[in-house]
Amino acid sequence: MGINVTELDVSDNGITSLDVSCLGSLTDLTCSNNAITSLTLHAGSLVSLIASNNRLSRLEVRYHPRRLARLNLSRNELSAVPPWLVSSTEVTLVDVSHNNLASLPAFLTSGHLRRLHTLSAHHNHLSSFMVPQRAMSELPSNHSYPNVAHSSSSTPYRSQHHGREQGQAQSSSANPHEEPKWCSLEVLLLHHNRLTSLPSCLFTWLSRLRVLNVSANQLSALPSPEGRRGRGSPDARDETGPQTSFPLQEVYAAANRLRDLTPLQHCRALRILHAPYNRIASLQDRLIWSWELLEELVLSGNVLTNVPAGVSRLRRLRVLKVHSNPLRCLPRLAHLSALKVVDASHCQLGRVELEELVSPGLVALDISANTALSLDHHQFTKCKSRRPVNVVDVTSRSGRSLPLTKPHASQLASSQDPGFRGKGDAFPKLPWTLGFAETIGRDSKLTVGQLRVPDIAGEGRVGVAALADGGQEVGCVGSLLTALPALLQEERACSRSHTYALKYALLTALRRLRSQGAPLPSAVCAAHLELEGVESSRCPVLRLCCYGAVSAAVTTTHGEPIFVTTSSPRTQQNCVRSCDDGVKCALGEPVTLPDPHTTELYLGPHHTAVVIGSASFWDVIGTDEVANVCSEMTDPGKAANCWTWHRDTAPARPLVSSSCAASAPQVAGTLGRRERAVKLK
Repeated sequence: MGINVTELDVSDNGITSLDVSCLGSLTDLTCSNNAITSLTLHAGSLVSLIASNNRLSRLEVRYHPRRLARLNLSRNELSAVPPWLVSSTEVTLVDVSHNNLASLPAFLTSGHLRRLHTLSAHHNHLSSFMVPQRAMSELPSNHSYPNVAHSSSSTPYRSQHHGREQGQAQSSSANPHEEPKWCSLEVLLLHHNRLTSLPSCLFTWLSRLRVLNVSANQLSALPSPEGRRGRGSPDARDETGPQTSFPLQEVYAAANRLRDLTPLQHCRALRILHAPYNRIASLQDRLIWSWELLEELVLSGNVLTNVPAGVSRLRRLRVLKVHSNPLRCLPRLAHLSALKVVDASHCQLGRVELEELVSPGLVALDISANTALSLDHHQFTKCKSRRPVNVVDVTSRSGRSLPLTKPHASQLASSQDPGFRGKGDAFPKLPWTLGFAETIGRDSKLTVGQLRVPDIAGEGRVGVAALADGGQEVGCVGSLLTALPALLQEERACSRSHTYALKYALLTALRRLRSQGAPLPSAVCAAHLELEGVESSRCPVLRLCCYGAVSAAVTTTHGEPIFVTTSSPRTQQNCVRSCDDGVKCALGEPVTLPDPHTTELYLGPHHTAVVIGSASFWDVIGTDEVANVCSEMTDPGKAANCWTWHRDTAPARPLVSSSCAASAPQVAGTLGRRERAVKLK
């Protein structure tokens, strides 16, 4: 009866083995989110196979899938790419990420798959990436590259694939028996592997490559087009000459060992360059000038002592992130009308002239955590006369304000102690500090919010931090977080258990939102920090209350991180919907709110961090990576900043993710494009 079935979706069913070899007419099979270890297909008519998030180690086909166009085998246990894929010459997308691959078959990069557009092999164990041997020596000297230097699109990876139809037409018209002269790949994702080098002819062989992601590897250099002729060739530079331009538009190379970006000098179509957390000490102005179309430049976490003056000539630049560098000054940026975000926090900036930094369209300027920073208050007066300016305190230290003059030596020394209180300070010394970092993506709408109250009662014993994801609405987040501290105080006065007080305070805030007809946030996490016991044996207690799709993990000094609480995602019914007449329908919300998950944990010296995050956050960042950052960086704000590159270099992932972290030595976290950090003493 089922032999004429053409489409089959058996996702989310707990299946352990699947045999559909009897379905000869099957064109589309989706079997994601199961526990399948073995899959058998007829595959004679197969066009799309999506089998992600299983336990696949064996995949068999009865016939070669020559019509296959889309293959997604991500998040499985494959040790090798299925060899029968060599016959799928019509395939355009191959996703084998999050597996156990130690190598890739040669046919994936040989050009044999003439329509292959996207190859996703990130989060594997790849130690090398090979191209055909003929690519090293037989590439024609008159080889031409697509002319995309003035293409109007800037997001080939995240939205559009320019030239795809043209490339496919050229590929299909070519002689199938003729040996291909280049590879058709346009998107290559190799991040989170073990690559130590890339072929020197990578850019010339992958002549249509527009997006390259090699973050989180062990690369010491990027491939240089000049290297394809050999190091001793006198005409190596001439042949790649000034007229040659490669079509690369997005390069992600974070967390490697790079010292130089000169190999990218011929990538004149470059629009996005992310190379944070490398070993880059300097950039030549001539190199920056070659990227005249650049829109995003992220060089955080390197060893730059100055930002090249050539950055001032990048008229299309929207995002500049250079935080966590030993920078002492910034170039003039005020004339860059497209500039939206400048992040120069955690540097060594001295005196800063706001008039030279604040451009007409600037949305966020972060110069926090520069201990020697000196600002003249007259600069704020001038800026405010031209446009609204808000100063955001990222320290959460009561009684402290942004330094408007150069600090005294004693003040500078004390500022390095986050919990320092002056003699005239009426506030007690706090056992923790709170901070946060923000990262703004391409969409300017920020639907997440954060609450930081380091000392509720003024006794230095209780603090509250909360993160909320508003989903599609941001207004509800602000009102909920604003009301939470007062509600918590009320609940603590009439409840013996502080854990229940936190829970009921959150429930009360959610009920108020619903009674006002506002949509509920998709996820909320509230953290209650309290010191218990006498001064000599005080023990920090962390109480968590989670609502929505959030999870918490505890990292320790001995062993893998352990998830201590999980919460199921909210269903679509929980969203306020509109009736036909446009009025919000009260039936869109359930009669009773879901019961938030609560956890109480006594933090000991062996606990390094407690990290709370949404499902999409854990998709991008692993628990081991979070633990490494928390153990290596003592500055909580700097640790939070370090996590931002994971979201920046994984644009295929959902942009909305949430996390927060707390621990005995420190707490750090992120929510969507917002990161928080708390340090406990």
